[in-house]
Amino acid sequence: MPALERHHLAVVSGPGLGWVVPLGAEQATVGRAEHVDLSVPDPLLSREHLGARDRGGRVRVRDLGSANGTVLRAARRSSHGSAESAGSTGSTRLARKRRLGHRWQSAPVGSLVISGSTVLQVRAHPALRDLPEPEQPVSDGLLGRLLLPVLISLTMIPLLLSGGGGGWRILLMLAMPLAIVGAVLWPVLRERARRRLRRPGPDPVPPPRVTFADPAEALAWPGAAPGPDEQGWELGNADERAPRPTRPGRVLSPRHLRLAEALRHCQPPAAGEGIALVGEPAAVRGLGRWVVARTAATRACAVLAPEDWGWAAPLAERTPDGDPSLRVHDLTSTEPSPTYDPDAAHLVLAARVADVPPWCTTVIAVRPVHDRLVSEQWAEEFVTALAAHRPDAGRLPAQIHLGALLGPAEHTQLLDIWSQNLPGLPGIVGAGQQGPVELDLAQDGPHALVAGTTGSGKSELLVAWILAIAHARSPQDVSFVLIDYKGGATFGPLWTLRHVVGLVTDLDAAATARALASLRAELHHRERLLAAVGANDLTGYERLRPDGSEALGRLVVVVDEFRAMADAHPDQLDALVRLAAQGRSLGIHLVLATQRPGGAITADMRANLTTRLCLRVLEESDAQDAIGESTPARLPRIPGRAVLRTEGRQVLQAAWCGPAQTGWLTERISQLNAAADALEQRQPWRRARRSPWAPPLPERCTPAELAGHAGSAPAGARFPMPIARTDVPEEQRLGTWYWPGGTLLVSGPAGTGRTTVLQTVVEASLRVGTATHVIAEGAGSWDSASAPAAGTWCDPEDVRRVRRMLVGLGRGEGPALLAIDDIDTVLAALEETGAPGEGAELLGNLLRRSRRIGLDLLLTAPAPAHRWAGVVDRHLVLCPRDQADAVMAGVPRELVGTGWPPGRGVLVERGGAVTMQIAVTEPDAGAWGHPPSPPWRIRPLPDMVALPSGPDQGEHDAADHSLILGRGGDDAGLLRLHPRPGQTWLVAGPPGSGRTTTVLTLITQLRALGWQIAGEPRTVSQPMATTTATDGVGAAVVIDDADRLTSGRLPDGADDPQTLLIAATRPDGALTAAHPLGARLREADVTIALAGVPLGHLPPALLRPHQEPESPPGRAVLLHRGRATPLQVAMVAAAGPGESEDGVGVARAGGGSQ
Repeated sequence: MPALERHHLAVVSGPGLGWVVPLGAEQATVGRAEHVDLSVPDPLLSREHLGARDRGGRVRVRDLGSANGTVLRAARRSSHGSAESAGSTGSTRLARKRRLGHRWQSAPVGSLVISGSTVLQVRAHPALRDLPEPEQPVSDGLLGRLLLPVLISLTMIPLLLSGGGGGWRILLMLAMPLAIVGAVLWPVLRERARRRLRRPGPDPVPPPRVTFADPAEALAWPGAAPGPDEQGWELGNADERAPRPTRPGRVLSPRHLRLAEALRHCQPPAAGEGIALVGEPAAVRGLGRWVVARTAATRACAVLAPEDWGWAAPLAERTPDGDPSLRVHDLTSTEPSPTYDPDAAHLVLAARVADVPPWCTTVIAVRPVHDRLVSEQWAEEFVTALAAHRPDAGRLPAQIHLGALLGPAEHTQLLDIWSQNLPGLPGIVGAGQQGPVELDLAQDGPHALVAGTTGSGKSELLVAWILAIAHARSPQDVSFVLIDYKGGATFGPLWTLRHVVGLVTDLDAAATARALASLRAELHHRERLLAAVGANDLTGYERLRPDGSEALGRLVVVVDEFRAMADAHPDQLDALVRLAAQGRSLGIHLVLATQRPGGAITADMRANLTTRLCLRVLEESDAQDAIGESTPARLPRIPGRAVLRTEGRQVLQAAWCGPAQTGWLTERISQLNAAADALEQRQPWRRARRSPWAPPLPERCTPAELAGHAGSAPAGARFPMPIARTDVPEEQRLGTWYWPGGTLLVSGPAGTGRTTVLQTVVEASLRVGTATHVIAEGAGSWDSASAPAAGTWCDPEDVRRVRRMLVGLGRGEGPALLAIDDIDTVLAALEETGAPGEGAELLGNLLRRSRRIGLDLLLTAPAPAHRWAGVVDRHLVLCPRDQADAVMAGVPRELVGTGWPPGRGVLVERGGAVTMQIAVTEPDAGAWGHPPSPPWRIRPLPDMVALPSGPDQGEHDAADHSLILGRGGDDAGLLRLHPRPGQTWLVAGPPGSGRTTTVLTLITQLRALGWQIAGEPRTVSQPMATTTATDGVGAAVVIDDADRLTSGRLPDGADDPQTLLIAATRPDGALTAAHPLGARLREADVTIALAGVPLGHLPPALLRPHQEPESPPGRAVLLHRGRATPLQVAMVAAAGPGESEDGVGVARAGGGSQ
């Protein structure tokens, strides 16, 4: 309400109780709409119901055309000469009801305006109530009152003179002078009556005024000072026993009035006592708001209201001297049971008497409708107005800059303080009502808990506290390890501070486990140092340690969002418990910050967290967990406002370092670092500062760099070249790893360095001269493929060689290494051309027998590789990104990191797990070793083999009567066979597989060896062969498309058992018993199976290991004497249609030649 408005309208009953609207010269509108001057939530009111104004000190009201109308009961003067407000004890007489219209009607002070279910009263401002009402002089309006009768008289004179005489004319002439005299005398007589009423009576003393008599008066003048007798609670007519008028304006009898006044007030509870208000929830809460608001205005105690009473939060930070706090318990809502505090007074709101706790000394039954039922909006408005009109002189500032508390960072001053090596860890954390607040973590701690919800200023407090400690102690006297579970947002600016030796964020979860493991190692290290000199604590160690020995400074571990860290690493809490228990004597201190300490801070840790700072929290339970009281749940929404509890308790405003854009924090860190450099130059011994953990793993390293750190390889190492750099936080160092052999699985997503690991291990094997076989994409083009110890190097798509290699290595041909890149792709290719599960069976056999046959296996696979993790000796998990998959692979949860570079992983073995960075190596031909014997190599078959042009050229020798079939076998050499009379040679293959080409190759060489060729009718002439002494070796019959042969057209000599029969057929040919040559072809002496398709009369397992899914023409499997050999058939030079190079015709079963 604006100051010094003389009159106002106050809601004294109905909805909106306690609201007021000041009255001025302009009309003030009352209604239900939101845009009016006084909005009342009364459904019986119109949107704009009535208007009121104050002109010349007189209040006038009118109806604005409302639907339900407006009634005025004008106030009459009391026995003391003035109309009093409803909150006064004086009697006010009201006139009869009068319905208002559109015209303005006078409403003296004390008048009631009834609109719908809302009753408003015209009141004077409490501060101006003793001023006299403005008086109207007698002469006011006299001219107007005389002018009307005079004009009437002048108008009637012509009428009287124009007519005849009559009695009415005489009466009218007499009445006009009397009217004129009455108009003049009436104001004079009325003024004399007013003066007589203002004359003091026998008891001129006015009744005593009660400040904040009702809600409307309290809101109208919140700045009023309470009187000396106003420490009681004013309840109005809320007590069910209190009598009240039957309708507005009625006056109680003297007996009822005395009873109402007696029940209007009650004595407030003392410390440890309580008063319970029982009734309907809305009525009880409304009265409770009034009691709290009036208590805030009349007393200086702190009010601890429920958490859903947000409007009362500013009342919780009061710190009165000797006045107990008032704790409010709202049992009508969600509060389960009130918490008893013997040092506080209690106000309990309950719906039933059964809910009242036994420690309440007074129970008051509240009637459902009373004149103190204020709304939550009214209470919030009142508290806001109270703070504006009566500001607290000792109020804490809303912000306090750390620079204002520390002062400038004078270079010489810092050097003087740091050089003294003073004990303790003092640091300014903020400002209280008595000035700066300093905490000494060594004396008040040794550990601290900082709690506060989001936006409460918790992170700013931590940064300011760290910087304040750095001001007081040098980097050698105190070091900070910062664990930031906000992604580095809190402590990122402090990373350049010389006092900070480590920063860990939740972006790399494994870094947290590494830090805690290193801290455990640091704890053991300090224990050993103290035990060596016989000291009990850090102070005793500094006194007893010999000159030149290691100096120990204090180490402060600060964790922001400790609950998030505890949830991510529950197994590490025991380490923190031990740190908390032994930290004081060893100089290690913990500062744990969290939003909700409940559940995260264990009982053992809580016993050592003796310093506690609690900023604003959302729930009372969080405040109770933090400092043992609920005050922080009711702190105002001011960032940095906190409650500090050490041996005592105080409310303070935490310091902060200002906005980042000002650059103050960066500049102050630079000043502290410059002072640290100057101190080290003055005292060189300070440069040898020990870090609590080893440096981080490099993002890239080479075997040469690793060998420089490790020296010689450990005894018994299978591969003496170092493979990786390991992290050993338990010993605060980095190590080097050598692969001892066996079976190793490397898994990880794409781009994490799986192939790099394989190449590094392969290079280590080649350098010791171990036979090394590789299955990897493009392996044949690697530089290492030419190493002396390089065995078979092939692509996964070369299924024939892969299958042959897995089968051959299973027989155990000596010590060797088999490296398979992307084992799942290799197995998929094997099973595509073989039987289901064949590839897994082959590899499983190698894994089971590897140790016995001296075979080392290195497998790589995409993550997750659960299929293989259980059957290998060691599993290297590269860059684990999914925590669940990594844990299933055996990686400890605390070692699962994020944002790792390629080659970073966790090696899981039976002895534990270790984080490592794989070395990147280049092939070094000068370092390759030579194996005792050449390694086994399965060479690839060429796509085409040309037949030598003559019997005396190349590797062909006509004297041995053999045929060159092509190149085949493991070494891809020439394959020869001796044709013999009576043999059956079967060439089977689908169209386009080179079946006819194979037949031409055989015919060409047989003719050259002197064999007589016979067949179906020929379409070309066949010259006679030139024979020598070896002529007459035998006769041969060649049949193409033998599967279409019928018995009636059998070539001559085809059924002769001494004839060499060469038949070409499709793989699905009908070589059945009904076929003329079926029995002979099914039992062929030599079978050449072309392409990677099965033959109907042969078992698939016989051919499959040597077939390829996509083969060039002429690729075949040679079956001879029960042995299968892969073969690329030789071909003759191109010839004309129907003839070979030497003109030999090829008979077809259907006639014609090719």
